[in-house]
Amino acid sequence: MSPEETVSIGRIIRQLGGQSWRAQPLEGAHSNRVWRVESDAALSAQGLVLKRVMHRHWRNPLFANSIGRERRAMRCLPMAPPLLAHCGDWLAMPYYPPRAVGLDQVSATLAAVHQTLTRQRARRGVDWVAQARALLQRCPESAARRQLESMAPAAYSPRLAALTHRDPHPLNWVGGEQALLIDWQSAAIGDPLEDLACWASPLMRMAYAAPVLPSAQPLLEAYAAWLPIRGQWERAQAAFEYRLACYCLWRQGRYREGLAQYLRAA
Repeated sequence: MSPEETVSIGRIIRQLGGQSWRAQPLEGAHSNRVWRVESDAALSAQGLVLKRVMHRHWRNPLFANSIGRERRAMRCLPMAPPLLAHCGDWLAMPYYPPRAVGLDQVSATLAAVHQTLTRQRARRGVDWVAQARALLQRCPESAARRQLESMAPAAYSPRLAALTHRDPHPLNWVGGEQALLIDWQSAAIGDPLEDLACWASPLMRMAYAAPVLPSAQPLLEAYAAWLPIRGQWERAQAAFEYRLACYCLWRQGRYREGLAQYLRAA
């Protein structure tokens, strides 16, 4: 923790009516910096999470890192943690333990997100396969890049129809009795199939050490009990996974092993 971060955490704790505090870094965040904070602040009986959104120098072609989007979600959406305080690049929220969620909770929560804001007429967005090819152009020449270039599936242009989280992978769920989604900085009007494909994605699950699902069909059936599935699921899922594989090659890091498995299975 830098001296600047120490000052900022102290400032937020004072906003919440506290004086003393102790912070411990939370693992898992790779785009931003996150701490679990114990404090004498009146609102922190279960502890706080303080998040520094590193958005000012963010250069990611696929995922936004918008503190404004996250603040709005936390203020307005019941399936997001409540915003307790904010200051500059910082957000404060209650601490919730990680939560394993079942299909019923995932489908109900994602359907509620998608119903929050909808368009009467959906417009078409940028083809996910075209986005994948653009990501490959950023990667140095390699055998993995050549293999991915030869594997492109059919194009899929998303239906920009509803509010979407865009990153609801298994580690972004927390809560007690109610399941909550965290990390709303990439939320946008998008295709609901993107959220379903993200949660079911084998590559995403391997990246976050979550069990790979044998099939996405139970998720689709559970979601269809809340909202009809519009669009071509098989084409969307293939394009999503391919785009994610290209993103993994560009990003590397925690994604390396999942990408290797994806290429071996091709």
